[in-house]
Amino acid sequence: MSMDLHINAVLISEKGKKIIVRRMISDMGGQGFVYLVDYDGEKKVLKWYKEEYLEELRKRPPLSFGVNGHRRRIGLFRPTSVNVEQAFYDNLCKNTAVWQSGKVPSSWNFVWPQDMTKWDGREDSSFGYIMDWIPSDTYPTVEKFFVFSERFPSREVMLTACLNILRAFENLHNAGYSYQDINEGNIYIRPDTGDILIADTDNVTQDGYGFSIKGTDGYKAPEIWMGEVPSAASDRFSLAIVLFRLMMGSAHPLEGLYSLEMDDPYISQGKDPVFIFDKTDGRNQACREMHRNAMIFWPQYPDYIHALFYHVFSSETIRNKEKRPTEKEWIEALVRLRGEIAGCPYCETLVYAGAGMAVPCPACHQTETVSPCYLRYQTQNIPLTAGRIVYRCQWDADCRDFREPFLKIVKRGTARYFEMLHMSRGDIWTVIYADGTRKRIPYGAYTPFSMGMEIRFGGKSFVVMGEEWY
Repeated sequence: MSMDLHINAVLISEKGKKIIVRRMISDMGGQGFVYLVDYDGEKKVLKWYKEEYLEELRKRPPLSFGVNGHRRRIGLFRPTSVNVEQAFYDNLCKNTAVWQSGKVPSSWNFVWPQDMTKWDGREDSSFGYIMDWIPSDTYPTVEKFFVFSERFPSREVMLTACLNILRAFENLHNAGYSYQDINEGNIYIRPDTGDILIADTDNVTQDGYGFSIKGTDGYKAPEIWMGEVPSAASDRFSLAIVLFRLMMGSAHPLEGLYSLEMDDPYISQGKDPVFIFDKTDGRNQACREMHRNAMIFWPQYPDYIHALFYHVFSSETIRNKEKRPTEKEWIEALVRLRGEIAGCPYCETLVYAGAGMAVPCPACHQTETVSPCYLRYQTQNIPLTAGRIVYRCQWDADCRDFREPFLKIVKRGTARYFEMLHMSRGDIWTVIYADGTRKRIPYGAYTPFSMGMEIRFGGKSFVVMGEEWY
């Protein structure tokens, strides 16, 4: 079976499981088909590679692997050569074994290969792999958000999705892998929560190896255009493009006037890419016809967000991939940014407001200090508005859940109170008021806040700053 599979076709997996094809879900263009299957009684998905895709792999020069590891692209450490099709299959088998060993927990949010179909290696045959089913009605792809057929209910949920994407790839990179083809079609987001899933993990290899995947136009790092092997560093460039497009209303950071005139992605994204908001090179500047949303959103973000995008898309960093911001740097910045969201006092539109800033509202255009009172923790200035939730990740860098609450601001009459949330039983805060008075606040209790009061918990210190308003 070298092409598409017929309904009720029966396959046997490497683990000896019976696979029955139920229906085609999608045609993935040049690479393969995706089928809903019965996998030993379970509902799963089969990705089945097209004959022309495997033929294209066979036509590539064989990969050579030296004993010194200088060309150890798929992790083989013996003098040999392997055709690319066989190397691709072997890597899929390795990824399957990694999943079966439990080294890739479900909390990473990758839809990992779980089993392979048997393959005899003949040129007139094909193969595929089994993975979990992703319900597209619940988890649409990022692409749906870029064409506005899907929308987030709030900026907070959008940023939660960005944080979840970053954490997933941080986990992958820390484990020594690179993804190699991050794009709008393989990241899935639940719009109401920001939860994510990442598919197409047949791309994943040990970092520094490459044999078949060269990325997707519009997301490839410049060095990939120039022929280098994909890496975690090139993943980080692709990630920055996804983040920019999610945060700026779908606009592409490298597609401006210059790239439009050039009409050659090899030049405008590979050999000579220029950021549309570059501060010194205006050749590729944003224009209202192409970047209306980006030109509205960009001024609303604080300087520390601008700085990260300037850095990742600067001419220096584009040429020096090791200088690109890491996932950790992005996470720290976006955690801070999400914590600085507050409602405009005139029309309740959400704006980014830290440390008593006077913020222009994009909806009603009033400029007002959204919250004169804020909670200070390290570099974070969290507006203390009624209903505000402070998340554990804002002070606990090891927190893996970006939606786990730590405390909430509630209003009782004319006063505002801190309420403890989701703390372990027996956890206690120590509150130190401006006059030096100390008070211990047990789990589930409320305490009114006042200027200058300090909250100590778990070795951390939070201080209420600003001006009284009640």
